[in-house]
Amino acid sequence: MKWLDIRDLEAFYHWLSANFEESRRAADEAIALAEYSGVHVFDTPHFGNGAAGALSIGDLPTAEGYLERMLFCLRILPSAFQEAFYHMLKAWKYLIEG
Repeated sequence: MKWLDIRDLEAFYHWLSANFEESRRAADEAIALAEYSGVHVFDTPHFGNGAAGALSIGDLPTAEGYLERMLFCLRILPSAFQEAFYHMLKAWKYLIEG
């Protein structure tokens, strides 16, 4: 489980450092690791970090894919903080779309 945390922090760090492709790569690695291990408690932030990376480079279709999966996770494991993160990302997407 610690590797999921490390990948999540790595994705967030790269996003904050404006290294958006690395951020998405780390988020995708975390998602793949969760699939492999069967540990899905951190899926919501992984998808959120992936969406943030995609939005940062203007890749709206990829961002929407992450957001759809994030919403699915929120329906299974609700979290007020992660729901706020989801809505912030969704609003960001809408602002880009115009």
